Amino acid sequence: MNEEIKKFLIVMSIVVSILSPTLLYFIIIFWIIFAPLFKSNNITTKKTTSKKKLKSVLFNKTSDLEFADTLGGASDDDLLDLIIEDELKKINIDKKYNLNNIFKKKLIATIIFSFINFVFLASIFFHFPFYKYILEIINIIVYIHFMRKFNIVNYLKKEIKSRPTENISYIISSMVTGNICYINNVLVSFVLISFSFVIACFTFYNPHILYEKVDGGYYVRFYTAGITNYETVTIPETYKDESVIGIRGNVFKDMIFLKEVSLPETIEVIRGSAFKNCSSLEKINLPNKITEIKGNTFEGCSSLKRINIPDSVTRIGGHAFYGNYSLSSVSISKNSKLGEIGSSAFRRCSSLKTITIPKNTSVNERAFKESPTVVNRYGGIYE
Repeated sequence: MNEEIKKFLIVMSIVVSILSPTLLYFIIIFWIIFAPLFKSNNITTKKTTSKKKLKSVLFNKTSDLEFADTLGGASDDDLLDLIIEDELKKINIDKKYNLNNIFKKKLIATIIFSFINFVFLASIFFHFPFYKYILEIINIIVYIHFMRKFNIVNYLKKEIKSRPTENISYIISSMVTGNICYINNVLVSFVLISFSFVIACFTFYNPHILYEKVDGGYYVRFYTAGITNYETVTIPETYKDESVIGIRGNVFKDMIFLKEVSLPETIEVIRGSAFKNCSSLEKINLPNKITEIKGNTFEGCSSLKRINIPDSVTRIGGHAFYGNYSLSSVSISKNSKLGEIGSSAFRRCSSLKTITIPKNTSVNERAFKESPTVVNRYGGIYE
């Protein structure tokens, strides 16, 4: 298969895997917010027919108990819905309104959902793993079920079934009178859910770096991408007048849109998986003070084409550059202190044809597995 086609398929698979759950999420959210606004209040022809049948049954029954006995199946539930709607109309109450206690429950549910929605949106900027989509979809399903279950018709229907010997009209009027909340629940939901979107976008409008105090300075602990800039990262030399000396593991993991990273020379430590799966990363400088490229640090950085290994590095850990398909140039000088290249460090680096390393560097037998790499050593030795 042509190399360009391979690259295209890889890129498209990544885009689809990321955007599909994201688009699904926003489609569902859009439906939750706007669908009720377009919902017709007209009763369908089927329900109208059922309504006529129901009235003939209702007016021929001598008691509500006798009528309640006919409400055993699902179709009877639909008929009971129509009775309740009729009774509500008689007292000039629209079924779109809620009882006060129902509204409170829905309000609490919407507040909780809006908060979880904010957390989910925040996790996108924190680039957490994609299983968060599954959790959010479960959250949406639970919310929809709750909002549909707790409405005035279902609430009254449940109450009527629990009191089969009492008059239906009396049950409805006694429960509804003075207990109606005229606040539009759809509007409240729209405002709260939209507010969670606005707050998330406002909070993460610009990128943020969160630091952790350690002996000798600060580590970069978290990094959140921003709407204004999600392609480049520049880490400053100092924070609160002290040097920034390290980057914690997973800080930039899964930032698929990140293309360029600029690190200060004050950085001494980069923890494992710090840039794992940054599939768009094309350029990064490694400071001259780091002594080890830890395991999985650049795994899955499939757009990275070249990297310069500082002379101070003594070890390249396992899977450090695993799956870097575009990596074609690894610069290691003859003055390098590199002593070890770990297992699968350059595995599946299909564009890396040659590499030159110091003559005393230990190379794990699996370091270049599934890579077409010829390993040369300074002094004319090659493997």
